Amino acid sequence: MVGVLETSNRSKGAGQLMIATVLIALAGGCASALMFASIMSGALISVLLLYLAPLPLMVIALGWGPLSATIASAAATLALAAIFGIPHGIGYVIGVALPSWWLGHLALLGRPVAASGNGSGAPDIEWYPVGRILVWIAGFASLTTFCLLLMLGSDAAAILTAMKHDVLRVLEIRGIAADEKVLDALVAIMPACGVIGMIVTLTINLWLAGKITAMSGRLRPPARWLAGCSPSSHRSSPRP
Repeated sequence: MVGVLETSNRSKGAGQLMIATVLIALAGGCASALMFASIMSGALISVLLLYLAPLPLMVIALGWGPLSATIASAAATLALAAIFGIPHGIGYVIGVALPSWWLGHLALLGRPVAASGNGSGAPDIEWYPVGRILVWIAGFASLTTFCLLLMLGSDAAAILTAMKHDVLRVLEIRGIAADEKVLDALVAIMPACGVIGMIVTLTINLWLAGKITAMSGRLRPPARWLAGCSPSSHRSSPRP
C-alpha cells in the first residue's frame, strides 16, 4: 500500500512539473510574440522590443530545455499567424524562433571525455565550441537578411528599387537631401549592415539569456560559460 502511494505521489509530482513547464513555455512564447508584434504600433520603444523578441525563447531553452522552447515557439508562431497572417508567422519563425531554439540547444551541448592523469578524477566536459556558435549566429543573420531582401522583390533590380525608395523616404522625413551617388552607396551597404545588426542582436540576446537564467538558478552546466563562468571549471556531467 505504501509503495502504491509513493508511486501515486511521484506521478502527481511529475504531472504538476510538466504542467508548470508547459505554462512557463506558453508564457514565454506569448511574451516573445507580443514583443515581435509591437513593431506594428510604430512607437520608438517597439524597436527595442523587436530586438529583444528572441530573449524569452532563449531563456526558456537554456533553463527548461529545447522541448520547452519548441512549445513556446510553436505557440508564438500560431498566435502571430492567426492574428496578423501567415507571412508574419513565417517571418517570426525565420527571424526569431528558429535562431533562438537552435542557439539555446547548442549552448547546452556537452559530453564527458576521459580525464587526464591516472583516471581517478571526474571526467572533463567537452563543451560545444563558442566559435561555432558564433558561426551559426552569422548564418542565421545572413538567412534573415536574405529573406527580408526577398520580401522587397523577386529579382535584383526590384530589390534595389525598393531599397532606394525606402532610403529616400527616410531621408525626406528627416529633411536630408541626397544625390544618386549617395543613395547608391547607402543601398550597397544596407545588406551588410543588416547582417551585422542581426549578429549583434542575437549575440546580446544569448548573453542576456545566460545571465537571466543563471540568476534564476536554472542555467544548466554546459551553458554556464554564458554567465561568465569558465567552462573548464565545471567537471560535472550536464543534466539531461
